[in-house]
Amino acid sequence: MMQSQLVRSLLCRPISNAAMLAPTVTTFLTSFTALPNKEPLQQTGRALLHTSASDEAARKGTRARREAIKKANKRKKVVEEVKKKEFIPFELRDKLAKFGKVTPRLDVSHKPPPPDDDIYIAHFHLWKTYSIEHAVEMHRESHHPSIYNMPAAPVYLFMELSMSTDKAKRYLDDIRGVLKVPHPFPWGAERQVAVLSDQASVRERAQEMGVQLVGGKEIVKLVLDGEVDMSLYDHIVASLDILPDLVPIRGILKKSFPSARNGTAVLDVLSTADCFLNGLKYDCVRDKYDLDYAHIDIPVGTLTMNADEIAANVEVLIKDVAAQQPTRKSTDLISTAFIKCPPTTELFAIDFKTIGGIKDNQAEEEEESLKAAKSR
Repeated sequence: MMQSQLVRSLLCRPISNAAMLAPTVTTFLTSFTALPNKEPLQQTGRALLHTSASDEAARKGTRARREAIKKANKRKKVVEEVKKKEFIPFELRDKLAKFGKVTPRLDVSHKPPPPDDDIYIAHFHLWKTYSIEHAVEMHRESHHPSIYNMPAAPVYLFMELSMSTDKAKRYLDDIRGVLKVPHPFPWGAERQVAVLSDQASVRERAQEMGVQLVGGKEIVKLVLDGEVDMSLYDHIVASLDILPDLVPIRGILKKSFPSARNGTAVLDVLSTADCFLNGLKYDCVRDKYDLDYAHIDIPVGTLTMNADEIAANVEVLIKDVAAQQPTRKSTDLISTAFIKCPPTTELFAIDFKTIGGIKDNQAEEEEESLKAAKSR
């Protein structure tokens, strides 16, 4: 009993001075030598002091699991710090505090319709809708040489999209595409297109069209050797018969690899290449705060064109965007559409739902609800 007390006092006492520790060690050794029936350590196999806490190893995998937890916690802290450092403008911060959501959507659905009078404050009423031709003519008046003096200004179609789905907190993928408009115009963009085909006639015709890269099976070796950089090309169009030969460079091309899903692996290579070269390309821009909101801003012509030609281009674009609405979305993909013409900021809303082929989900829901009410 006395020896255990000595051991405890020896281990727990703070070592601040070597001179103070010497008498304690001497007393401990003297008492140990005086123990009755003392056996040598070689025979008993027992240590003088219990040191298992420092000598014994932990269970297998315990240390690795603890290190993994530490690394995960560090990653969480880094992500939280990055989110905290993100700056939010003061105006948006006030709106977030009041409404809990900030959106650039031009939502006027809660406002009353415009009155019959010609003079009223437009800010307090619904958007007045115009035909596409009428909107173009009004922009042409404001860009007259006597006002803005820009008679050849570009005309833009501005569409607001609803990216939500029927499932909560699930949103659509980006809306994008390339298409040929019935009335082309100089819109000032140049794309790099590559055409891959086994047919010599197709390759010759593609070169005449102005395709930047034309090749066949030999392109695989050139890409693997690093002599050709396929990342320089915006679109890679290939015929279906050459697709199996392009498999070795699939990892290099990644998302640019031709496939039937994105419309780059087709039977008619020449028409597809012409569409990518001379067609209009549109891509939606998503909002940082409102995940349900996105918009498309794309030129559709110039003021020097006839209003009917601009209207035809607008109708083709709206139909192409509306066709990308998935079946899992019950609300309309396109919420509003405007015709604008910089440098003026004036927007003229158009009634895009009257265009043929556009599905009006809200009107169908209203009709179904009326039929259900009548049947009751």
